[in-house]
Amino acid sequence: MYHLLRRRVPVARGPIMALLGSIVSYEQEHQGTGIMAHFYLTANHRTRALVRDIWRKWDFGRDRAFPSGVERVWDDTHKQTKIIWKKSGKRFSKTGL
Repeated sequence: MYHLLRRRVPVARGPIMALLGSIVSYEQEHQGTGIMAHFYLTANHRTRALVRDIWRKWDFGRDRAFPSGVERVWDDTHKQTKIIWKKSGKRFSKTGL
């Protein structure tokens, strides 16, 4: 992923990743409305899994991957994303990183 973004748009990588995060989160919030974030971002219907994995494993604020075992999930109850430890389901805190 790093090489792909570096080659395509070297100066705008951070903002593009933040846009990806916002669009996929919006898609999660409005499920069932026909929004296809992966297609809007890549113009390719076969990239859904790739875009979802980036959204799940990328720390957009720090422009790097989350540590191993940490991922972003959608909380249907509160209609927001949360970052958790995959095994325990407990919230991940960025302090100390």
